[in-house]
Amino acid sequence: MTGPTLTIYIAHWCPHCRAALTYLKENRISHIPVDMDSAPPAVVKKVDEVNNGSWVVPTLECRGKWIGGRPFSREGFEADLKKLGVID
Repeated sequence: MTGPTLTIYIAHWCPHCRAALTYLKENRISHIPVDMDSAPPAVVKKVDEVNNGSWVVPTLECRGKWIGGRPFSREGFEADLKKLGVID
């Protein structure tokens, strides 16, 4: 597995989340998925804050650094993982 553990805030019905999870699994990147449909209110509030008032998935967090949600693209996702220090 690569780098520190990533927390990824997801919804199982979201195709962008499924693509992100597939990428993480295929690349053996340690991650903890948090399903926003069953997340505690404090988690929902934090993801709302990161995304300017509404929860958008997939949202990423690693070692206190956050990146708001956006549609999945391999290039964008890899850039976000690099910003968080998850991959080199």
